[in-house]
Amino acid sequence: MVQTLRQFETWLAPLIAQFSLASHIAEHQTALSSGRFELKLNSQLLAVVDMHGDAAVRSTARPDDFDAGAMWDRSATSEVPEHFVRASLSELMWQYAIRTQRDLLPRHYRTGLLYFRRAPRVTANLLKDSHLLLMRELMLQPASFADLQQRCGMDDERMARELAALYIVGTITSNAKRAARSVPRQQDPDSSLPNSHLNLDSIVPSELPAHRRPASTDLTAPAPLRPDH
Repeated sequence: MVQTLRQFETWLAPLIAQFSLASHIAEHQTALSSGRFELKLNSQLLAVVDMHGDAAVRSTARPDDFDAGAMWDRSATSEVPEHFVRASLSELMWQYAIRTQRDLLPRHYRTGLLYFRRAPRVTANLLKDSHLLLMRELMLQPASFADLQQRCGMDDERMARELAALYIVGTITSNAKRAARSVPRQQDPDSSLPNSHLNLDSIVPSELPAHRRPASTDLTAPAPLRPDH
């Protein structure tokens, strides 16, 4: 039994390291601007993060390593050790946001208007019906937290969790200047909009009761079929 548990610990170590890194990024995101950063504990390299690209973390890094005074610094090199585990920063933060018990949604996102900004840079299979529904509603029209609750039929806890995942990867914003333009309900056949949107004809928000589903005739959601590089 002990040997089996140790084997599982070995298998799960890279995932634990990624989760711990994402947690550390969330805690220090205000100090991390655009660019490339290294996270070190004393002289030991724990992670390398490109704020507009990939994140790599030492596969054997433990949660305690990130809580023991690890420090961020700008990276002067693009090299990453071969034994580090890599992932896109968007997918790293998304996986963290949908699993953590921490409330990641800023307070002002619960009071002011929310806007759709861009499609999340994660693979489509990571998105739930509820994420697609919220993106569609915000792409059609900006809304407040309370408005979205009424239109989508979610309780406070679930709404905050789903919006936090979209917020953490830059899909929604509270700044009107950063918002994407609204999409018409019936798209012109000659429109130049990208055709990377998922069609919701076959992805109805099945998690929601029929009487709670929006009456909008628009059945598209701005989610890419693959990461936007």
